[in-house]
Amino acid sequence: MQEHLSKEQTRRGKQTADLERSYRLHTDVVSGIQHVNDILKDIKVKPPFRSTSNNPDDVVEKLATCENKLMRLMDYAKIKDSASYAKILNSPEFQEFMENRLSGENLRVRLDEPDAYDSDDFGYDSQDNEDMQTASDIKRQGQNLMDSRKTKKRGRKKKN
Repeated sequence: MQEHLSKEQTRRGKQTADLERSYRLHTDVVSGIQHVNDILKDIKVKPPFRSTSNNPDDVVEKLATCENKLMRLMDYAKIKDSASYAKILNSPEFQEFMENRLSGENLRVRLDEPDAYDSDDFGYDSQDNEDMQTASDIKRQGQNLMDSRKTKKRGRKKKN
């Protein structure tokens, strides 16, 4: 009987751990859906796609509404798939638009796509990496770029 009790206690411990993990996952998912819903609150959808639920805690309904709003945004931006989305993000027009919209402290840096050469484990060939920048070079250039962006934002006063 003692052996059966110990087996059941072990099983109960495993079930409790699974329940706690499931509860944390559920809480994270609900808060994530709420966050996306809050971000998309200004997007308006037509009546057939609106939430019909009177319960504000209905997570499935919120998720469906978020999906409809995101699909509307994708249609508005003429995005059909992830390849066209990546193409838009990498376009110079989008980069210029984002640079003009962001504050001076929030700077976007576009990174090049990794080459097959970059996937080398160490990449420390003496001849091939002479023109490669070190971390301090990149940091210095980033700081110079930030300084130039801050000074660039100051405009002259116009004479009347």
